[in-house]
Parts: sequence; structure tokens; C-alpha cells
Amino acid sequence: MNLPLKFVALFCLFCLFGLGLTITAQAQPMSKGLQAYEQEDFRTAYEIFQYRFRTRSKHAAYMLANMYIRGEGVSANPTEGYAYLQVASDHSEHRATEMLELWLNETDDQTIEQVRRRADELKRLIEISPNKALDELDWRYNVERNPDDRTRISRPSVSYPVFRSGALTSFLTSFLISPEGSTSAIRHIGWSIRDFRSAVERDITNWKYEQEALPSPARVSFSFISGLSKDGVREFNRRLTDRFPRALMGDEEAQYSMAIFMQNARRTNAWEMVYVSDLNIEDPKPYFIHNDAFDEKRDLSARRIQGEIPDDLPKFVVRRENRDSVFDRWLDASKHDEDASYQTTVEQIMPRIYRHLRSRRFDDGEYIVTYNATGNVFEFRKPQYQPATSTHGYWDWQAATNGSYFHQLRYALRNPASSSWAHYLVEKGDTLMMSHRGLFLMRYGQDDDTIAQGLDYLQRAAEAGEPMAIEALTMMNVN
Repeated sequence: MNLPLKFVALFCLFCLFGLGLTITAQAQPMSKGLQAYEQEDFRTAYEIFQYRFRTRSKHAAYMLANMYIRGEGVSANPTEGYAYLQVASDHSEHRATEMLELWLNETDDQTIEQVRRRADELKRLIEISPNKALDELDWRYNVERNPDDRTRISRPSVSYPVFRSGALTSFLTSFLISPEGSTSAIRHIGWSIRDFRSAVERDITNWKYEQEALPSPARVSFSFISGLSKDGVREFNRRLTDRFPRALMGDEEAQYSMAIFMQNARRTNAWEMVYVSDLNIEDPKPYFIHNDAFDEKRDLSARRIQGEIPDDLPKFVVRRENRDSVFDRWLDASKHDEDASYQTTVEQIMPRIYRHLRSRRFDDGEYIVTYNATGNVFEFRKPQYQPATSTHGYWDWQAATNGSYFHQLRYALRNPASSSWAHYLVEKGDTLMMSHRGLFLMRYGQDDDTIAQGLDYLQRAAEAGEPMAIEALTMMNVN
């Protein structure tokens, strides 16, 4: 499905909020389920929510809970409904947690235990693990564990086009490397400006790799964001304030936006990002920090302070008030409060830190002090406390589980033989993923069965019309 693109001339970065996704027929977005639910097509909604639930979507679990509790499209089954609600709550679905707390206060222990046992059974149905490597899966194929990418021997620089202020692009490019080292079968997935994508494709065509007996799959990620004016940053933050709570509540368009924004966020070095889980239960606040977001950026330059400093000295917080500075706390109190050697070090260097912070260029308030062992300097930054859900990894995962093919494929291609996302896409019939897996197994397989399995994946993808598979089989003279 392709949703329309909405461009704004001055702030084309903001078009991301309106961007749609090109996804496979098997990867229907959550919005289809919500639309079916709102139209009271409960059978369709149930099927889509079940599909989403198996990719670990907490929002699908929440919707299934409601359908079972209310008897919408299925026979009413409160035990099953609250079991789904328990799963959603365990994965930090805020609405599910609120409903579950009310129910727990009114329910006997035996029923609660029954629901939790059923919730454990439902969790075993989930196909996708959030871990990036082997996940919960066994290594299914006899291949090398640490394969090497083919060496690029010629790479002309990409001639990036001139962008308007605020332009953003973030996409994955998949391509095939021939045995002779040339490239072909170039395909782009994700968000990209046409001129940028054309420049990338033109230059990848001219890349050359070392020669090898078999063709190889390859992929490269491109991510670029141009600068915003101060007015642009204000407008950006205003829009972000609207998207953040919507993303937390399960809006998949907002989740896609958050994933891209946080991956491309440029933050000034004068600030230290501190992610605090307690902030997740508070009202969402604007948290995007950009280099141009401040009218007056304070000079927080590093400072060389003499003395014996442990290389692994943890970050700590000092508080400045009325031009006086004192040690306040370790940034991670659980690890360092009881370490006497660290505390002694801080006591020895605090007079020097005090003299440094006494300069008028430092405002009162908290400063995070980091020891940079490489430069033998202390770096001072203002803390910017943010919800843990403001990390781009969190939103990458939410976007993938709610149907973003771009994010699913990024996870899958990190390890085409063993990642759970790779298995998921292959089982759903994704031909590009089949091609990458097939070529991977043929190149690194350690026995005939593994190599034959790789060839089977390639042939299946070629029969479905996948250009990478067709070209690879032609290069290997396989019908």
C-alpha cells in the first residue's frame, strides 16, 4: 500500500509525518486492522491483530484483549482477554496496564493465576524476539559464524545533491555483487528523496569489489538530514510534541516517524542525554534537541585537570548554585555509590572542578562530568532528561512490529541465516529476503545440504520474479 507524500516547501523534513510505506502484501499495517475494527468487520480485524501479535506487537495484544473481553468477532472469553492484556502490559502497553490494574483489584487470586498461566502460553506463540543476534532461535544452518563481507576495491564518492533546509532521507539499498565484482539488481527500501536516491544508485553502479567464485548479496544504509533554521526547529518540536503521545498510544504512522527522527537526531555536544524510565509515566514533553535549537549555546569546553584519574571513572553530577559547585551524585548510583576509590578521586579533583565551573559562562544547575581518558580531559555537559522511549531503538522496534517493511528488513539483513525477523519474512514469502538468505547459505555453507538449501531459496525467489535471484542464477548458469 502506498500512502500519499505531503511535502512542505520550507520544512520538507516534516513530510515524514505524512509519508506512507511501501510494504509487502503479507505485511499489512496495523491501521488496516484498526480500520476494520472501526467498521465492525471484526473477522478481518481479528486476523490482522493475530498476525501482528505474532510479531510481538503489544498494541495488537491490547486490541485482541478488548475483542475477547467484549465478545467482538469471537465468543466472549474474559480469561483469554485478560491473558492478552497481561501480555500487552508486560510489553509496556500503558493502556493495558491501566485496565489490568483495575481488574486485579476486583479479581480473586485463583482467576489471576489462571490468566497468568494462559499469558505465558500466549507468549510462546510470539515468533519475533527483540534481540538482534540469534534471538531465541537455534542456529539452523551449518555456516560460518563470522563471515566477511566482500572487499570493495573501488568506491567513487556519492555526489549528494543540494538539499533544501530540513530535507531528510533514510533508506536501505540492497544490491547484488557479481563474481567479477560489478553491482546490479539495485533496490531501495525506506524514505528517500528522488534526487538523493538517483545519486546513490548512479554511484553504486560504479562500485567495484574483489573477485569471488559466487555472486554475493550486499546492502548499505543511507541516512542524511540537512540543517534546520531556528524557526524550523521550533516548528519541528511543535509537531513532535503531537506525534510522541500518539506513538506511545499505538499510532503506527507516528511510530514510523519517531523511529526515523530519533535515528537522525543531531544533538549538540553541550548536552548529555539521560534516559529515565520514570518519565514514561508522565505526560510526554518535547525532547528533540538540535544543534540550532538554542539562541545561546553555552561554552562547555573540556578541561584538563591534573592528577591520577582512573580511566574508567564513571560519569557523575555536580551541582552549581550561586557560583559554588559540589559533587551531587553518580549518574548511575547503583554501580558507584559504594566504590571508595572512585569517591576519593572525586574528592581530590572537586576543588579543580569548582574553579573551572566558577567561570561566569556556566549557568547554575546540574552538570554531568565525564572523564575522557584519551584526551586526559574532563567534559562538562548539561543533562537533558528524557523518557527511555525516546531512544531510536525503541521506535525502530515498534515500527517493525507494526508493519514497517523497512525496519523489518533492516533487522533481518543483519543476520539472514538466524535472525527471527529473517525467518519471519522468509515464511511470509518475501523474495528479497529469500535471495539474501539463499546467496548467504551458498557462499558460507559448510556442507552440501546447506548449499542445496540456499539454492532452493534462490530458485523460489526467482520463480516469484525477484531480480536479484534471477540475476544470481544466471551468473551461476543455473536454470
